[in-house]
Amino acid sequence: MSDSAESQRRLSAGTDEGIAPAVMASREAADLDFQSALAALREGIDGYGDRIHAGAAVLRATDDLDIETDLLTHPRIEQAIWRYEHDPDTIRQQIDLTIEREDAATTVDEVVAAFRVAAVRLDTPIETE
Repeated sequence: MSDSAESQRRLSAGTDEGIAPAVMASREAADLDFQSALAALREGIDGYGDRIHAGAAVLRATDDLDIETDLLTHPRIEQAIWRYEHDPDTIRQQIDLTIEREDAATTVDEVVAAFRVAAVRLDTPIETE
């Protein structure tokens, strides 16, 4: 079983509940930085409808990592990630600004971790029982 599949299995079983998002990203996406993750998620996105698959992967990752999903759907973050910005530092600044303005408990590093994990899992089929 691959490390990614094993991590996914443990998350589904609830054995990694207390694990930090950055640690999970290091396990699943060790060779993938934020910029590469964004590039992988943006690949093939040509319009609003195209980003649904990538957006769903991100929301699944935020749920698995116990990160506030409403923060990821905030218009400022969505516009920075999906439409306007291709510079990861600028995107991090927009995420940080949004966290500050929304008084969110999530950190920039947790959000970045969610995107890294989502990019790795993008082509991983969802297992159903």
